[in-house]
Amino acid sequence: MADRNLTERRRAAAWHGMVTLGGLSSADRVLILDAGRAESGAVSAVARHHGAEVISHFRREDERAAAADQNGFVAGAEELRDATDDQPVTMVVDGTGGELVRPALRCLKWLGTYVSLAGEDASVPANYPLIKGLTVIGVDEDAMFTAPSADEEASIRAAAVI
Repeated sequence: MADRNLTERRRAAAWHGMVTLGGLSSADRVLILDAGRAESGAVSAVARHHGAEVISHFRREDERAAAADQNGFVAGAEELRDATDDQPVTMVVDGTGGELVRPALRCLKWLGTYVSLAGEDASVPANYPLIKGLTVIGVDEDAMFTAPSADEEASIRAAAVI
């Protein structure tokens, strides 16, 4: 039961970041970073449900083979752009952060969307999104499922009045 709840939380976080905030549609070409991770299945399911083209990045060949993903590829940070056939993607979904952030930003087309589900490990350089007009979205899965404190609730109400 705990695994199912975790999967549902991840799917909800992915949906919120990609659809509610990111405006995912069937016209999108989505790059999923480190697709061998558990939550990446939920990310892929959300993108495919909306008819988006999905390109899955794996760190190791055994992960790709286990996923049986037809559009999957194995690449390091330096090969990421080549692996997308030098065709920019409209959305990157990142569940890991780290060394793949900068190369992933380079894979995005002008006015693309970068969705981070990585939490504190995601460090996006400020200049690149500004130059390319990117939308950067961060989703904190834990915060989504935690009731706001009394102070946060008051801030929310005050902001709603403005």
